[in-house]
This record gives sequence, C-alpha cells and structure tokens, in this order.
Amino acid sequence: VAQVRRELGAMTRARDEARETGDEARAALRRKLGVAEAEAESAIATISALRGEASENEAALAQLRRELADATRAREEGEAALSAARADAAALVDERDELARHIDDADAVAATLRRQVADLGTAAASDGV
Repeated sequence: VAQVRRELGAMTRARDEARETGDEARAALRRKLGVAEAEAESAIATISALRGEASENEAALAQLRRELADATRAREEGEAALSAARADAAALVDERDELARHIDDADAVAATLRRQVADLGTAAASDGV
C-alpha cells in the first residue's frame, strides 16, 4: 500500500509539474501571440500609412504629368510662334531688299533726269534763251 501511495504521489507530482509546465508554455505562447498581434497591428498601421503616402505620391505624379503636358504644349506653341516669326522676318528681309532695289532704280532715274535737266539747261543757255 505504501508503495502504491508513493507511486500515486509521484504520479500526482508529475501530473502537477506537467500542468505547471503546460500552463507556463501556454502563458509563454499567449505572450508571444500578444507580441505577434501587436506587431501585426503595427504592420497594418504602417501599410495603411504607406498606402496613404502612395496615394498622395500618385496624385502629385498625376499633377506633374499634367504640368509636363502643359509645358510641352506651351513649348510646341512657342516653337510654332518662333517659326512663324522667322518666316515673317525672312519676308520682311525680302521686302527690304525689293524696296532697296526700287530705291536704287529711283535714284538712277533721278540721276538721269538731273542730267537731262542739266543738258537742257546747257542747251538753252547755248541757244541764248
């Protein structure tokens, strides 16, 4: 009987130790689970913040793309205006050159007329008029 009691006591102690070990293991697992849950919540919050930043960055990128398109359009319009101004300048140079030729022609005609008037004056003077 004493032997059975000792064995029963040993088994009871072993059971109690196993329960304590199991309780400690469950408590350790609960702590680890709590830490893991806190880390997960932190990661979720970080992901949410990053999504917000990504949305803001996408909006800023879209704005930059619109500004770039506007700037490109303005540059193209400026280039077209510059090309038209160059064409106008070339036309003005042609007109200036043509006017210079007309002036040269008019100067030649005026010189010819001056000579003719002088010749007429000389001829009239020699005729005694």
